[in-house]
Amino acid sequence: MRMWISIAAAAFAISLPPSARAQDRLLEETVNFTGAILYYSLGVPGLIIGAVRNGETAVAGFGRVSDDVDRPPDGDTLMRVGSITKVFTGTALASLAADGTVQLTDPLDKHFGWNVSVSAQDGRTIRLIDPVTHTSGLPREIERPRAHRKIR
Repeated sequence: MRMWISIAAAAFAISLPPSARAQDRLLEETVNFTGAILYYSLGVPGLIIGAVRNGETAVAGFGRVSDDVDRPPDGDTLMRVGSITKVFTGTALASLAADGTVQLTDPLDKHFGWNVSVSAQDGRTIRLIDPVTHTSGLPREIERPRAHRKIR
């Protein structure tokens, strides 16, 4: 019975407009369907899924942004990087380094565009390679910057 509810919910989710429209209808439907299956089967409070194919992007959000905000997350929602996303982040970084877009030894803050310097607890500059190899020296839990604490 639960499987049928999940499938029905996934079919309903596919009919909803995604947060970012892709010209590639198959990409859009795949992202919505996969996201709905993941969201309903995992029972997580919120989920964002996205994919890029041939330069087209599709992003879909499910669930809630937070306990206080009753709207689905989207491609602009600030999320913590969890354990599984480190693999994807590392793969994306390796691809960017391989095509010459970035250097693994670049300072982390060079690519963020923030007016804040990011450094390890011992004061050394954190490079792009450091978070991926777990050598950044950052604490396990990091408090959000004040500008991002209140979700509207």
